[in-house]
Formats: sequence, C-alpha cells, structure tokens
Amino acid sequence: MKTYKTIALYKAYKLLNTGALIVVSTSDTSQHHNHAPIAWNCPVEYDPVTQLLLVSDKEDKTFKNITETQKFTVCIPHSSQHKLVTDLGSCSGHDTDKITYITFV
Repeated sequence: MKTYKTIALYKAYKLLNTGALIVVSTSDTSQHHNHAPIAWNCPVEYDPVTQLLLVSDKEDKTFKNITETQKFTVCIPHSSQHKLVTDLGSCSGHDTDKITYITFV
C-alpha cells in the first residue's frame, strides 16, 4: 500500500506544471463516489496553487459532481499506480461507484 505525502501549496505547481496526469475525486449529493483520470490540466495560479484548470466533458460524472457540489480533490498518482488509473478510466461514474469498483478489480 502506498503512503501519500502532503506537500506545501507553494510547491504543488512543480508537480502539476510537468503535465502530470491527475485523478479528480468527486462525490454527488448522495455520496456516490467518482474518480476520473484527467490528462488535460494545468495550474492557473502558482504561488500558492489555489486554482487549477482541467478539461472534462460536461456529460461526465466528474463534471456533474463538481457543478453540483462545488467540491473535488486532485490526486497525482505514482507511476506504479498505472493499473489503478487505467481501471478508473475504464468504467463510467454514471453507473459505477468507483470506490466499490476498484476494491474488486
């Protein structure tokens, strides 16, 4: 199991500015979870990073959850988590609770 490290916001742009793939985690109002790999992203502010631009289709569950709740979390997966990222991107958040899905993959 991987251990995640918290980094200072003023250093976050160094990770995001490289064009790293991110995983955006959201929940709808009924706590149905969704995690979406997003390749198109970049920081809008740099010191500290408090705004991030990401591209998501407006029909995706991620977009709908963010619009509905105004909340999301950004994770930067480690290269050893490539299977997890592929699995998260291989099913739709509209009909799958991805927390449950990745538990059994």
